[in-house]
Amino acid sequence: MADHAADHPADPLGNPPVADGPWFAVSVTCTTAAAELVADVLWQAGTPAVEERAVEERAAEERAGKGPDLVILLAGFPDQAVADQAADRVAEIGGGAVRSVSVAPVLDDGSDAWREHATAIEAGPFTLVPTWVDHHPVPGRQMLLLDPGATFGSGSHPTTRLVLDALARLVEPGDVVLDVGCGSGVLAIAAALLGAEAVGIDVDPAAPEVTVANARRNRVDQFVRYDDRPLADLAEQARSEGRRYDVVVANLLSPIVVDLASDLVEVVEAGGHLVVSGLLVDRLQPMLDAVDGLGPHLAMSLVEQIEAEGWAALTFVRSAHARPDLAQPELAQPELAQPDLAQQARRTRVTP
Repeated sequence: MADHAADHPADPLGNPPVADGPWFAVSVTCTTAAAELVADVLWQAGTPAVEERAVEERAAEERAGKGPDLVILLAGFPDQAVADQAADRVAEIGGGAVRSVSVAPVLDDGSDAWREHATAIEAGPFTLVPTWVDHHPVPGRQMLLLDPGATFGSGSHPTTRLVLDALARLVEPGDVVLDVGCGSGVLAIAAALLGAEAVGIDVDPAAPEVTVANARRNRVDQFVRYDDRPLADLAEQARSEGRRYDVVVANLLSPIVVDLASDLVEVVEAGGHLVVSGLLVDRLQPMLDAVDGLGPHLAMSLVEQIEAEGWAALTFVRSAHARPDLAQPELAQPELAQPDLAQQARRTRVTP
């Protein structure tokens, strides 16, 4: 495999780019009407880029205008297991929308094309800037430098931007934030820039290195740490030791968020917030039902639903009565944090 590290200019702080690993390509032939849905499934599975190509050879009925137009979508993944899972999820799309799905190793991860077209992205009070893109600071906005490497979390997907927008309204200086499925660490780093102590967890083996590197790029590495324990272990610790988080974010595939609902709520502090995304606007009910069915000791209330491009992020608040051993704090309406809050606020280190 070609080594692209030399092609990526160093970021402004002199940190080396994250190394690439072996890659596998998922190729999907689908109808043009389903292309956006297929691409979103691939994005949610963790690809850093989706390429669309025209179908050169089409069936006779399609050439004659009797069948739907087709398109090929290509996405790269860091290992075959992840690629196979992505292909399986795409194959589950019904209605004849997907004509074929295949997985094959590639000599090039294909990320150069994605990097060539990458631009700075505005999300909430942040401007997400790829480390290899020239960008001048904009007054009133917090610049967040990012190299996602082989992880999910470039900031280009609507769900990432939705969660960043929610974080900006929720996080207060001194909060402890848990980022479940942290990927590149973008959400954890954003929380730290807002004045919080952030912890990231993920099943992706590339996540620890990438998260730590990106935290260093943004000079918040002393406020962002990676925890290699699964969410179930943190939930057990919450039950046995009472260690919980003021804000928990989970930007994952909808079925995964639903499956993790009980543990996600368990690690939220009484009066704290849970933000979940990776949810299509027309498929929110399973998540709402999962939270509603957890019982009074894990009572949560939906306080906000924000949407973008067919995706939604839901914010829940945990009942202040969920843990009777705690004083019941008065819930104040969170205000939008200022972009330079990390520099202005007096930090209080809290280790969960």
